[in-house]
Amino acid sequence: MSSSGTRLHAAGFKRSIDWGTTGRGRRLHDLRHTAACLWLAAGVPASTVQAWLGHSSLQTTQI
Repeated sequence: MSSSGTRLHAAGFKRSIDWGTTGRGRRLHDLRHTAACLWLAAGVPASTVQAWLGHSSLQTTQI
């Protein structure tokens, strides 16, 4: 969320953290995969991770 409470879109996020420098060739989408793997490894139920990522299918989350 932004400081005003609205959703922070990818372009705004990249701009705010200077993604061209800090991203080091990674895609912003790679952060979603990393977060999902860390949550699952920490024991967060797959159905919860599915909801957080907005996946309609649990199979998508389990890829």
